[in-house]
Amino acid sequence: MKDVPVFDLELGNFLGNVDVERFNDEYTSAMVSPEFGVFDKSFADQWYFKVTGAYNKNNYQHPDNNILRVLGQFNTEGKTLLLSTSYRKKINKLEVKASCLLGWIKETYDDTSTRKYNWTGAFVERDPLDPLGELGTVRSLFKLTDRVASSQVNAKYAIKSNHSLEANYAFNYLKRRGEDEVNPFNAAFRAPGILSKNIIGLAYNVKHPNDFYNMTFFGKQYLFSASQENIDGEKIEDVDFSGTGYGASLSVIPIKDLSIKASYEKGYRIPESYELLGNGLFIRPNFNLQPEESDIINLGTRLNTSFFSFKLTFDANFFYRKSIDFIRLKRPEGVFSEFDNITNVSSTGIESGIKTLFNDKIEAQFNITYQDIIDKDRTDEGIENAAYNSRVPNIPYFFFNTRLGAKFLKYKLSVYWNYSFTESYFLKTENNGNPLDKNDIPAQNVHGFDIDYSWKEGKYNLSGSITNVTDALVFDNFRIQKPGRAFYLKLRYFLQ
Repeated sequence: MKDVPVFDLELGNFLGNVDVERFNDEYTSAMVSPEFGVFDKSFADQWYFKVTGAYNKNNYQHPDNNILRVLGQFNTEGKTLLLSTSYRKKINKLEVKASCLLGWIKETYDDTSTRKYNWTGAFVERDPLDPLGELGTVRSLFKLTDRVASSQVNAKYAIKSNHSLEANYAFNYLKRRGEDEVNPFNAAFRAPGILSKNIIGLAYNVKHPNDFYNMTFFGKQYLFSASQENIDGEKIEDVDFSGTGYGASLSVIPIKDLSIKASYEKGYRIPESYELLGNGLFIRPNFNLQPEESDIINLGTRLNTSFFSFKLTFDANFFYRKSIDFIRLKRPEGVFSEFDNITNVSSTGIESGIKTLFNDKIEAQFNITYQDIIDKDRTDEGIENAAYNSRVPNIPYFFFNTRLGAKFLKYKLSVYWNYSFTESYFLKTENNGNPLDKNDIPAQNVHGFDIDYSWKEGKYNLSGSITNVTDALVFDNFRIQKPGRAFYLKLRYFLQ
């Protein structure tokens, strides 16, 4: 960590800024996921079953959104058990796909240390009678248990060679309960929080016999409910939402190798569980959070061609999105933050990419995005909105990346150079404060290299990466410093 503040542990006096190594940042992860099933049977083209068991432990050097609170022993531990199945069968003109998942996820947040740290790794022991934890005002060993279920069914029927009807149903369910073995006053999720989401979709597709055009018309019905009970089993928070989405898309191939696409959608984004219920750690629950409603227009083109020894793919897409109750993560208050809505937001932008391959050996890629995400809410809780007509903060508006590479030794060895750039953007609302003295996330330039080597006809594979070669300062959306230069090595071995 570069240029971080150090404070005296006894008196809290500022001692200066230093460059230090992170000392509580280890991460351990393990997973096993056997899968078995049948295929090409009378009752199923494919039918698989899978069991997934996973374990992880993550030490936290500081809260996700604040580097002033230094943590030396705080950690989280997760255990996951998932049972899932997937099914596929085609009968004449009807094709059916289905999947189902049941799971149990347990997260433990260990804030039981009696120590107080600063960035040098030094610490003092608190008085045993002092209830403070490293993160919270009271020491805590909080355990959060999620029971999850999801399923999806998709059926597609070919009415005739160029007309098809498709139906889809998706269901997601979560029940969350919490307990604290150290802090008896922590009542978070002592009574369960429950989320249930259903999405029903229907689409009609028309395709030209010679692929000149492809049209799709679709509709979706969203059903969402969430509730939180108190310890007496009474509902203290309740959310019930239903909405109808719809849209259409058209793609045309006016000449060989060139396609033009256009689409419109009236859609909704249902809050995720961590957005509404919080994550039990740094994100607080917000039962006032509303689904995001959007009108979305896309207009794009793609060129896919080849000439001489070159293969070329070019994409460009213009988009416009008008959003009601735009969901965003608020700027943190201390170490905690929450998701909330911005009443009226418009997003306009363009995304483009180009990829070329010469002689199947030399490759070049370039992708660029420019987007204006503007707060169009004239008032905020009844008063004039200072952020009106300004960019929504903490979201980059201009960035691009490029990748150059070549293959050697009869395609066994591949070497790539990667570069990404993100223009500076504001940490807070751009309309507030002195234009010459505003907090921002500075422009970021990141270089990296990848190398892959395989031998014995792909049986052995060795890959290595160096990210952020120049060890440049890079930050997340809230100006929290991210890791610098890093090295990765992976060996893959195929049994057959």
